[in-house]
Amino acid sequence: MRLKGLDQVNKNIDGHIFYRNDYTAIARLIGLDGRESAKKIKFSIEMAPTGKKDIKVEFLEKPDFPVLHLLKSIREEIQELDRRGALL
Repeated sequence: MRLKGLDQVNKNIDGHIFYRNDYTAIARLIGLDGRESAKKIKFSIEMAPTGKKDIKVEFLEKPDFPVLHLLKSIREEIQELDRRGALL
């Protein structure tokens, strides 16, 4: 599996912690056979006191494939969206 992109990224506005932002999204995935699938995810971006951003990703739908390398791709995509200012 590899990541094609993130769609429908929504910020949860119920958070009361100002240094942490929570989001939900749909991860568009492409399998080894070329089939596309979509899985719901939630992720958070937490700003550490040192200025480093910690990104945590969780699948809301249980995936039927190994996700370790996929989580790295999702984190990189989130970092890019954050850098471009697309996550407000």
